[in-house]
Amino acid sequence: MKRLIISVACLVALLASQSIQAQGVITYLDNTGQPIAGNSVFGESIGVQFHTGTNVAGYALNSVQLLFANATGNPDVSGLNILISYGDSNGFGPFVTFLNSTSNPTIAGLYSYTPQTASTLASSTDYWLVAFINGSSFDDYSMSYASSTTATASDDWSITGSVVVGQTWIPIFAINATPVPEPSIFALLATALPILLFGNQTRRISNLVQFAKIFYRRGSPAHVVTISPH
Repeated sequence: MKRLIISVACLVALLASQSIQAQGVITYLDNTGQPIAGNSVFGESIGVQFHTGTNVAGYALNSVQLLFANATGNPDVSGLNILISYGDSNGFGPFVTFLNSTSNPTIAGLYSYTPQTASTLASSTDYWLVAFINGSSFDDYSMSYASSTTATASDDWSITGSVVVGQTWIPIFAINATPVPEPSIFALLATALPILLFGNQTRRISNLVQFAKIFYRRGSPAHVVTISPH
């Protein structure tokens, strides 16, 4: 029995290791290779809708990159907010997570943002990537944009083309995530192990019952037999 438990434990550890190695960070949506059609300062908010892929268990959001142009002034980064939200073509809704930035995007370049809290994006779902500014200093940040929704995509991710009202351009960005592994293998093992253990115990109880019957038929004194499933 000990060998069985050890074998199952080793199998679980091996599969877990292989799953972790296989589920690396993937850039699912990336239009940073598109020509820059122009740069645009933005005021209170900009946004672009994207559609996630078909991985049933969803995607653990890793980071987002946005291509900024040179700022027109010296904006305070504390007023800049980047977030992922739910929403449809009518606009964005409840937020999924705010994103952290490690630097102030006043110089042209690709800036990376990571989620403030661990967040999983559901499969085949529309989300919005939104940037907005709090405070009195608007029109300081500038973002580079592309003229089409063309992007390098994996697993059926896409840019839907929906943008904030009044916005006529698509931000240049990339989204990186890790596919969440389907729990079927581990759930199967978790279910199988108790069954194996119970099955082994059942066989032992059955053997003891058969022994007791044989012992009784041979003329042993009648008494109550208590069988403990050790």
